[in-house]
Amino acid sequence: MSEPYPQYGRSAEYAEHGSYGGEHHGSYGGQEPQAELILAPIARRAGARVIDAGLLGVVGFALILPFMIAAVGLNEPANHVKSGGGIWSGTAIVGWILVLGILPFAYEAVQLALWGQTLGKRVLRLRVLTETGEPLTPARAAARAAVNNVVYLFGCGVGTVMAYLWAIWDQPLHQGLHDRLAATVVVDDREFADE
Repeated sequence: MSEPYPQYGRSAEYAEHGSYGGEHHGSYGGQEPQAELILAPIARRAGARVIDAGLLGVVGFALILPFMIAAVGLNEPANHVKSGGGIWSGTAIVGWILVLGILPFAYEAVQLALWGQTLGKRVLRLRVLTETGEPLTPARAAARAAVNNVVYLFGCGVGTVMAYLWAIWDQPLHQGLHDRLAATVVVDDREFADE
């Protein structure tokens, strides 16, 4: 069986030492990470996140608008919201949970499981793989998406920013905390896409 992503192979250093300079960096399931992953630049990863957030914002607004209209009403002035919880009625809360938690989770988990890329990553030619250079299983894609969209949602804002910024100084794979926990890496997919 041929390797699905042959350019993400092991280097001579890995073959000789069995790791990155004798250090072990968060392998998953007892497997060693790849040494020659063509890692994606941080700026492109951030750009992909911005594209995905923009798409989710547009779709989320379209989905939440009917819930907000149902909660507030079109003909009611803002200071005359119907009683029964006002703007924080059950309908509005369900809508917010859908938009802030479930929609981003489903958006990322399904696309990563099927293609290893969200729309933003596809536009900027990035791919998410395991540390061993394999495509993500549905379970690992869901785990990464859960940390990235549900856990971060309920974390404090500073913690979420730090989780993303972690990729800047993380060595050797430049993983965000969500990548570390799911044992995934974001790679530059331009060479693979050109083959």
